[in-house]
Amino acid sequence: MSSEFTDIQTSIGKAVSACEWFAGAEATTPTSAAYVDPFTISLPAAIHTLQEHVKQSECIQAVKLLRMFRRKWKDGSFGLSEDDDIDVLLSVYARYKSERRSGVLIVTDTTHKLSGACSNLMEANMMLLLSIKQLEM
Repeated sequence: MSSEFTDIQTSIGKAVSACEWFAGAEATTPTSAAYVDPFTISLPAAIHTLQEHVKQSECIQAVKLLRMFRRKWKDGSFGLSEDDDIDVLLSVYARYKSERRSGVLIVTDTTHKLSGACSNLMEANMMLLLSIKQLEM
């Protein structure tokens, strides 16, 4: 699954770059049958729409929608700036993948931050193991 996320990340990165070239072309009018009105859509529906676009490798459309959604929900639900585009879309896709399979752990952080996450997971694992041993007694 790691190569899948690397491919998605690359596609999203290219889409972000393409959108920067056409910064003024962030259409808010319907351009396809997949048009979404950012003013009437709910937050869960917005997330689902982004998941579908990334899943279908429609990353440019996903970036455009993400930026429209970010203007609607200014609370950080979709990141705080365009610098967050890749991370937000990767997170949305990871959420989609993890909802489809049980027991999946997806880490989308950089390598230098993984040591802290690994330590936390190891600590949680040890606590779980201790709890199971106590239940067995």
